[in-house]
Amino acid sequence: MSGLSEVDVSGTIWQRIPTISLGISVKEGVRLPFAVKSSMEEAYRSEVGNATVIGWNFSATLPQHFDSTLYPFERLQIKITLKQKNTQDKVQLVPDFSSYDVYAPSSNPFVAKDSFIPGWLIKQTYFTLLSGNHSTTFGYSNKVLTEYTKDLSLNITIQRKIMTNFLSTFLPIFMLSTIAYIALLITSGDEMKISIFAFKPSNMQAVAASFLLFIVFSMLNIRNQIISDNVLYVEYMYFFMYFVVFWLVVASTKIAMKEENSIFCYHDGHIVKTLYWPMVSGSMFLITAIVFLLNS
Repeated sequence: MSGLSEVDVSGTIWQRIPTISLGISVKEGVRLPFAVKSSMEEAYRSEVGNATVIGWNFSATLPQHFDSTLYPFERLQIKITLKQKNTQDKVQLVPDFSSYDVYAPSSNPFVAKDSFIPGWLIKQTYFTLLSGNHSTTFGYSNKVLTEYTKDLSLNITIQRKIMTNFLSTFLPIFMLSTIAYIALLITSGDEMKISIFAFKPSNMQAVAASFLLFIVFSMLNIRNQIISDNVLYVEYMYFFMYFVVFWLVVASTKIAMKEENSIFCYHDGHIVKTLYWPMVSGSMFLITAIVFLLNS
């Protein structure tokens, strides 16, 4: 993957052209219509049975539309589209399944066994035939030329490696939540406890400011890596952490003020401290369920 919206691919494309008469003139050659740049050179040519097989080695840079809303749990699809070199041939390209030992999608037969994309796993590969979304005849007098054939696409589904990105994305959120809980736990309006822990409720403001800086820079770092028109799943988690920081400041202030009949001050904030983890973990689970449900 050469960028946030492009992939570099290379490999071999071959075409099996029958030598017997089909009643139409078929010219050899295929093209990658959506490539930003590409190169292709003939690698071999041989007669196999009643067909001529021509193979080309190619390399290309292809633009892709990736949806990373579920980062870091997203699955992306790389699409390599092929067309007959001459549209007037009215030739439908189809996969040469007879050249593969196995062609189940999960066995990934259409990519090299040693194919490797750093940080990603290849989950499945399969071909599709789709009509081109064109509103023109491209200058041809007969619209049948654009409707007769479908685009042949090789689809490669990849999934981000969970553990690598889980540690870099969610471990900081977990540590942030834990440190916030410890700060809330030692926050007290009792002078004796304040002298023991040497932590005044007013110190929570400094903790909150540090957390806010961490969250802001973490979100900027993610946006430098991922381009998406939508709010990312992990960003919802960081937005929630904004609320947690705000809630900590309010709770510590209320505890320090020792207001009577306040849920924050009951037994030196016992209720607030007890509800912290159920509220945080429950909210994160709810956010996860809603985001994945809306993007399933």
